[in-house]
Amino acid sequence: MTNAHTSVRYWRGDSRRWLHLLWQILITTLDLYGFALVLLLVCRAIVGERWPIIAFTNLFLHFLLVASLLMVPIRLLARRRWLIILNLIPAILLIAYYAPNFLPPTARADDGSSIRVFSYNVAGGIVDVIESFVDESDPDVILLQDVNVGSVIYLNDALKERYPYVAINMREVRAWVTFSRLPFVEDPYRDGNAFYQRVTVEVSGQPVTIFNVHLRSPIRQPRKRGIYFDFDARGVQLDRLRAAASERSAHVLLMGDFNLTEWSDLYPRMAADYLDAHRVRGWGFGFTRDAFGEIPIARIDYAFSSPDLRPVAARTWNYSAGSDHRPLLVDYTVN
Repeated sequence: MTNAHTSVRYWRGDSRRWLHLLWQILITTLDLYGFALVLLLVCRAIVGERWPIIAFTNLFLHFLLVASLLMVPIRLLARRRWLIILNLIPAILLIAYYAPNFLPPTARADDGSSIRVFSYNVAGGIVDVIESFVDESDPDVILLQDVNVGSVIYLNDALKERYPYVAINMREVRAWVTFSRLPFVEDPYRDGNAFYQRVTVEVSGQPVTIFNVHLRSPIRQPRKRGIYFDFDARGVQLDRLRAAASERSAHVLLMGDFNLTEWSDLYPRMAADYLDAHRVRGWGFGFTRDAFGEIPIARIDYAFSSPDLRPVAARTWNYSAGSDHRPLLVDYTVN
């Protein structure tokens, strides 16, 4: 009996020691994670994407911030509670940035002519589902990116009666396609170096210039090499796009797949001059990029407009048509 009690006592003692050790490992991990994340944020503020590691982490920085927020309750249970600052700083940054998009949008009167624009990187999506998106949303202009030849033919046949004005620009085996029920008032144009297609339509006598955008992904995977990251080409394309848009004096819309997250240094370049429809009239995170099927992971598709083209409603679909992107639909008032 004594031996049995002794064994139980030793077993309980070992269990406590193991639990204590695991707890210490967990707390130390939180410490290291907190220090590393705060250091990353400081370097990001000072250096920005001049360091490739910063540009890379900007692709998924929101997940790092979410992890820090989830660690706060665990930190409160630890003895070194003063170190909670390491998790609170990133958590507060996350909340401050995203919280406004979870508040109900304020009512806004429709005080001018309007235009509804649909954008989607179809990326091999199921064409009849894409057609159903159009049927559901009934946009005035449809912007499609990364369209293969078969999808171009199918959609052109399916939509040409409702959308008689079509611009198709191929690059290798993929295309930018714009369908419009509003007539083009100038010839469509595509700058392959900047990766955009441009059309101009007329809304109540006012020209509206629309850039159908698909910037290069920073994640590259050539046939004979492994995956690598090229952030410079995307930045060059964005600068060319902004330069082209600045030549238009009014009513400018830049919409499509920008292949950058809101945490990228490139995002403020757009947000400084143009309205981000989701930030103005959208709700929630608005993630448009899927992974592992239908799991949303980031927002990389945007609708940017000049101040005289104000968003009155913005929607991101909660599913795709087999693409790794989700469609965007925005209603604008043309002032």
